[in-house]
Amino acid sequence: MFRCFFIALLGGSSLYGASLRLQNETACPLRALVQSADGSALGDVIVPPQDIQVWETGTLHKHLTANKSLTPFSVTWLCMDGELFGVQEQISTGALASTKQCSGKKNCKKVEESPRE
Repeated sequence: MFRCFFIALLGGSSLYGASLRLQNETACPLRALVQSADGSALGDVIVPPQDIQVWETGTLHKHLTANKSLTPFSVTWLCMDGELFGVQEQISTGALASTKQCSGKKNCKKVEESPRE
């Protein structure tokens, strides 16, 4: 019984995976680039306007070495044209990273729509 409880508890821990909730509180889609504590890129997610997406690692053994730590994470928010929107640092696994909490210019160039004919 104790063994099953321990395995269930360990299975939900951050040793086996890490996640972040990414909240885009803007009117434009943004790309969220997730980086580890050493600056290594771990993945990215396109987050639609006024939406929340979840980013997850697989198992952490793919990313860890004896001298590396994944956390705390940082999230670099990018406009769809690649311009920097903002950066949020010191994010724990399972936490919310939002565009309101990042530092930076916090705007994207408005894309001109072609006139409809």
